[in-house]
Amino acid sequence: VAQLGTWMPVEEVDLATAAESDAEAWSSEFSIEHDPTGLASESNVFRYRRLPLAAIWVGPDAVPAEYERARIAAKASGVPVIESGSDTETEATFLYRIAGLGVRRVRVLGRTSAGFHAAANAADIYLATDPVTNNGLLEGRHFLREQAVTRTMHRFGNLIR
Repeated sequence: VAQLGTWMPVEEVDLATAAESDAEAWSSEFSIEHDPTGLASESNVFRYRRLPLAAIWVGPDAVPAEYERARIAAKASGVPVIESGSDTETEATFLYRIAGLGVRRVRVLGRTSAGFHAAANAADIYLATDPVTNNGLLEGRHFLREQAVTRTMHRFGNLIR
């Protein structure tokens, strides 16, 4: 459901608050398997898996605190990242090598061109362009994959115990 909306920060990035939120999100949500439905006839276990590798692209208009925030979220998730940006390479250079990076997701900070989106789409790479927030549940999901594992707990209408 979170993907169907846009989350907007209500305050500026506060790195200490963000780190605390990341730790809480990891301990209460991301690191544990849980079944919020609690159905007797079916198990619906949610769990999160780290991406093997992600990238962070820092555009020329990106806010330095947002860049540090993204790095903190990646570290809290235990995901190695390739960091690149307009101060280290041009957008065109990054786009030229995007398909060979081995990433499935790029956390984008700042504006990008239409060509950036087209190149990522052609390489089947998801661009996480949401505004940066202090919320660990929102920022952490950019570096994780959510899995829902469903298992029928009955056979011919009889509960399996």
